[in-house]
Amino acid sequence: MPLIEWGPKLAFGIRVIDHDHRMLVDIVNAFHDALRGGESHRVIGSTLDALQRYVREHFRREERLLANSPFPYLADHIARHHELERMVADLNTRWAEDPDSVDARGMHQFLKDWLVNHIQQCDAAYVAYLKDNAPGERPARPDNDAEPDSGTENDTPVSVVVRVPRGRVPTLRSAADVLADGGRRADQLEKLVSA
Repeated sequence: MPLIEWGPKLAFGIRVIDHDHRMLVDIVNAFHDALRGGESHRVIGSTLDALQRYVREHFRREERLLANSPFPYLADHIARHHELERMVADLNTRWAEDPDSVDARGMHQFLKDWLVNHIQQCDAAYVAYLKDNAPGERPARPDNDAEPDSGTENDTPVSVVVRVPRGRVPTLRSAADVLADGGRRADQLEKLVSA
């Protein structure tokens, strides 16, 4: 059972934000699973690395969206982001230096509480501002699980951990973003890869 259940209480109907939040939930759940499964310090550390990286990417993306909206509390929101980034970076650094010195169980509870509270309280404050100022934004499905009447599990988003050369990471991230957004570009990419 996942530590955090993705559902309507965490979804805003803003596709890019919901996608990012879902990825963060998946990473925190992967960290939880790694702890429960007794994974090595290296595996847990790489999950924390992924969390730190994705937190930073998500916060910058969210801040760019908010900067183009009339959201009046942007400076406070950014300050909160910086504080949370520092906390995740500190956890990651402490884990890398001496995993045994970190209360891993307390850390995963902190991550759960932080993520759920941040989404439901801090981020919920900007939803109306973004929905009114997101030209071309397609609303996300409330459950973000599958297209209606798709009838197949192939439409259900999943998190995947892959190992690629460092220089290929930006390309892989771009491809993943295209596939996650769906549409014509995703279809073209899929055809290219399967050719």
